[in-house]
Amino acid sequence: SHRAMAPGGRRRQQWPPFTLLLLGLVLLVLCYRLISGPVPSAPSSPMRQTAFEGPPLDGLETEMSAALPLCAIADLHGDLVHTLEALRLCGLVDEHGHWSAGSRRAVQLGDVLDRGNASIATLEKLWELRDEAAAAGGEFTLLIGNHELMNMQGRLFYVHGYARRGGQHSGELARIGGEVVWRQRLDPHTGDIGRRLVDQPAVVVRGEGECRTMFVHAGVRFRDAEKYKTVEALNRALREQILQGSGELLDSREGPLWWRGYARPHGSGARESDICKEIKSTAELYGARRMAVGHNIVPWISTRCAGTLQMLDVGMSSAYGGQPTAWRCDLIGGEARIRALYPVHEEAPPELCSRCSLASPLSRDWSECRDYCQR
Repeated sequence: SHRAMAPGGRRRQQWPPFTLLLLGLVLLVLCYRLISGPVPSAPSSPMRQTAFEGPPLDGLETEMSAALPLCAIADLHGDLVHTLEALRLCGLVDEHGHWSAGSRRAVQLGDVLDRGNASIATLEKLWELRDEAAAAGGEFTLLIGNHELMNMQGRLFYVHGYARRGGQHSGELARIGGEVVWRQRLDPHTGDIGRRLVDQPAVVVRGEGECRTMFVHAGVRFRDAEKYKTVEALNRALREQILQGSGELLDSREGPLWWRGYARPHGSGARESDICKEIKSTAELYGARRMAVGHNIVPWISTRCAGTLQMLDVGMSSAYGGQPTAWRCDLIGGEARIRALYPVHEEAPPELCSRCSLASPLSRDWSECRDYCQR
C-alpha cells in the first residue's frame, strides 16, 4: 500500500478518527456557547434554589387560602338540576356533579325542601357535596330555612304532590311512601332525615376581611343576636327549641327563619333607616360586614341599606319558573368585590328599589317590586 501525496510531493497528514471526533465535539460546544450566551452561575447556597423570592411557602399558602372566593346560593325548593347549575356558576362542582373547588368555602341558605319534585334527592346530593368538600379541605355549609322547619314540625302543605282536604297524594310525596312515611323520616328526634336536618345551623359567619358575611335564611333581629351573644349559642338554642317544639326563635313572624322585615321594611311597619341601623348593628355584633339572606323572592340578587343587606333568593327553582343564580365575594386588594352570577352574565348586585324604579308596570319584575318598594 502507499499513502497519498499532496501536490508538491509532500505527504497529506491524516488524523486518527478518534481525534477528529473529539475536535468535532469541541467545535459543537463552542458554537452552542456563542449562540446561547454564558451559562448562569450556580446558586451560592442550596437554600436559595427556589423559583421566587418572598415569604416561606406556608405563609404563601395562608395568603392564597384567605383570598379564595366566598360563594353562596339561596332557596332551591326541590330542583336538583338548577342546584347543580347554580353551584357550577361559582365553580364549586364539575360536570359530573362532584365537588371540584378544593379548599374553598360556600354556604347554602336553606329552603332546599318543598315545591319542586326532587326535595329529598336535592338534600341528599347537598349532603354528599358537603362530605366531599370536607375531604378536599374545603367547607360547604348547609343552613336550615323555614321549609325545613315546617317539615320537621310535620307541616307538609308545600311538599310536592301534597293533596289538601283528604285528596290523593301524588308526585314526590307519593313516591316517598305518603304522608305518614314522610313525617316519620323528617321527624327531628327519630327520622333518618330529620335527625340530620336538626343538626344544621341557622346562622353562620364566613369570609375573610371585607368579605366577612353573616348568612341566615331570613334575618336575625338585633335583640336575639344580643340575647344569645354568639352564633354558636343562637344555633344551639334554635336546635333545642325545634326538639322541644316551642320557643321564641321558632316564631313565624320574627324568628330568624321567618323574619321579612329587613327585606320589606314598609311591610313590617318600620322606617327603612331604622331597619338599616338594625341590620348593621346585628352584623357587626357577630363580626360581619353585612348580612346575606334568602326567603324573600326578588327579581334579581339585590341589596338594601347601602349593601349591608344582600338578598339572594330569586326563586331559582323551576317550580317558580326560575333560573340558576349564585352570589360570590372576592377579596381584591383588601376590598370586597361582590358579584351576582347568572347563566349568561354577571353583575354587581343592584340596589333593589333603585332598579325597581326603572321597571315597567307591565313586567313581572314590577309585581315583585311592589312588595318591596314604595312607589
